Amino acid sequence: ELVSTALIPAFRPAGATNQMAVEWKRRMGVTVFVEDESKGVLIRYKYSEGLHVPELYFINRSVRPDEDTLGENAKSPDELIAVPNKLWLGLFEWCDADTLHFSITGKHLDPKTLTWFPFCRLPGGEVASGRWGEEQVRLNWRYAGCCSPLYGSRSAKKVPLRP
Repeated sequence: ELVSTALIPAFRPAGATNQMAVEWKRRMGVTVFVEDESKGVLIRYKYSEGLHVPELYFINRSVRPDEDTLGENAKSPDELIAVPNKLWLGLFEWCDADTLHFSITGKHLDPKTLTWFPFCRLPGGEVASGRWGEEQVRLNWRYAGCCSPLYGSRSAKKVPLRP
């Protein structure tokens, strides 16, 4: 799978937080807009804190979210979570995949679409999302019941790591 041209890895080092993902992009010269950043929204999302072990995922190498989550197949974050046997990419991993995709192709993820991170939720239930727009990475939140043909998600396959 590592040699596949249809997949791209998304890696989250042990201890890496959502805030770190944003800061790493900024250090690379990418402008990152985070909705409600001054209110600490990045650290309030569920799964925003760094994990104790590294995690590696594979996602489809595409500029757009998975086709079966867009257009007529669009689902709200609540509906996405209800899909059996699906793991959805998170905010940190999306930032990592976007950086790698851009370094390989010169294109950022989601210039005309938006990717949901269905499990990255604020205490009130709002859900994180990301896209490339207006010459910057935009990380926003929307309500869990929101659904639009331009909103999708990226399924992920977790790769077991051996110590």
